Amino acid sequence: MATRREITKKYVADYAKSSKTAKGLVLDELVAVTGWSRANARRALSTARKRKGPAKAVVRKPRGRTYGYDTLKVLIGVWRLAGMPSGKYLAATMDLWLPKLEAFGELNAKRLTPAVRAQLMQVSGATIDRLLKPTRDAARPRAWPRRRPGRCCGTRSRSAKPGTNVNSHRGSSRRTWSSSAAPPWPGNSPGP
Repeated sequence: MATRREITKKYVADYAKSSKTAKGLVLDELVAVTGWSRANARRALSTARKRKGPAKAVVRKPRGRTYGYDTLKVLIGVWRLAGMPSGKYLAATMDLWLPKLEAFGELNAKRLTPAVRAQLMQVSGATIDRLLKPTRDAARPRAWPRRRPGRCCGTRSRSAKPGTNVNSHRGSSRRTWSSSAAPPWPGNSPGP
């Protein structure tokens, strides 16, 4: 890729000062050397002409944060008090939740400034989901219990495991098996 950039740099000056027919010839030559399509070669030449210095020296300026820390904290409070709905639902009902929670004193009055209020009223559902992702992940248990396929109730099993009662049902021409195993946690034993 670096060699292609160097080759493109060589053709930039010729391409910039050429006529339309000469630009076509420069493009044809660049396509033959690099193997790019004409559209990609033209795009590479125009970006290389705009770029000053090596490609690695061009660093994009990061965008500033739109929603600040206070907005995030108030959003988390509204989300929890609203019953932890999805971002899409919370964005649609924000104009209902915010005045009620403020009237009953459920939100931090120091953080809820008019600017924060305006941001909360205009935030989209996708942005709410993106902002609340770390909070949702922290609230979720680390390891969800997993089911192994074929191990749920009603499967046919001819192998008896310890603590399992396997009963044969001979009511039909085909023999079926059922299992009545209680889960191994306390409080799940049959009553007296």
